[in-house]
Amino acid sequence: EEVNAAVQRKYESTRRSWKIEEKENSESCQKLSLSKKYRARRRRKFENRAVVVQEGEMKYWKDVSLEFMSEESDDPDNPNVLIIHKLPWRSRELSQFLETLDERYEKKIKKEGVLVARKQRRVGSTSVTIPQCSAPKWTVDEEWAKENMEPEN
Repeated sequence: EEVNAAVQRKYESTRRSWKIEEKENSESCQKLSLSKKYRARRRRKFENRAVVVQEGEMKYWKDVSLEFMSEESDDPDNPNVLIIHKLPWRSRELSQFLETLDERYEKKIKKEGVLVARKQRRVGSTSVTIPQCSAPKWTVDEEWAKENMEPEN
């Protein structure tokens, strides 16, 4: 009887730890899934912009990568809204260039008659990401760089 009780305790203990581990894995899988979803949105935005870059703009576009795209997240209160997290370090010149590409892309798909389901957007908190050290100078806001990147003496 003691052996049965010991086996039962071991079984329950193992089952309890397995359930805890399963819950932790589930949460980390959800976070990873969201991360992939948000990265896919940034990639799609980058690719949409790349389609409408004109020949004279290639000298600027070559400096742009996925990391220069604003971050987006779902609004927990409204599934039809995307929250945009602007990059505080992105220069005005780069932001204007990307806005021009966005407008051009919108015109392109409208002209082609493509219907795209688009969520409403609202600006949320600013992103906490920082630019890569190798980011070209024109892509990073000078004031932000002075305040955040230059070593203090």
